[in-house]
Amino acid sequence: MDSSMYLYDVPPVLMEKFCKIIDSGDDSLGWRGLASRIVPSWTEVRRTERLEAIGKSPTRELIWAWAQQNKTVGDLVKVLEDMCHYRALQLFSPQETQYSFPNSGPSKSSRDNPSPPQSPASPPPACESTRPGWNQSNDHVSSEGRNHRLVITYSDVIEGTRHFHQGMKISEGSFSAVYRVVKGNETFAVKLFKQVQ
Repeated sequence: MDSSMYLYDVPPVLMEKFCKIIDSGDDSLGWRGLASRIVPSWTEVRRTERLEAIGKSPTRELIWAWAQQNKTVGDLVKVLEDMCHYRALQLFSPQETQYSFPNSGPSKSSRDNPSPPQSPASPPPACESTRPGWNQSNDHVSSEGRNHRLVITYSDVIEGTRHFHQGMKISEGSFSAVYRVVKGNETFAVKLFKQVQ
């Protein structure tokens, strides 16, 4: 998508997808994180909270108001990069520079023919390296001396949580539970969403 395109010219279907992604995010990856970067005053944030309470999309309201200042897709991409919101960035990035993510589970072909995952097409934003406590290197060295990214498969999660054993549970909320996963000498947290019937 052209970075000089005004936000009010973005196709409504694309903008709706964007709003759903941001509305579903929490804290820094949700609409409040977006508001903290584009809204000039906390009065506007309070107004947006009230709109959310009556069922309106807070992201749609924020973006519409921001778009009236002749903001472009490029401006929005800069904000999303600052937020490190890769999922939303994929909507506005050209195909050749899209950010890559590890799959939630291995595909049949990757189980049959495992290969090291590819690195992202573009370098990660500065937010990853400037976060306090961020491990600068997620790369691991194999026995052959090659660097590769650590991959955790669904079977690793099952094994690491001992089939989601209660003893591995860190916390639980109304929508999800967080479990500790141990793989080798690494410890990870995994969120398991509850199914609603």
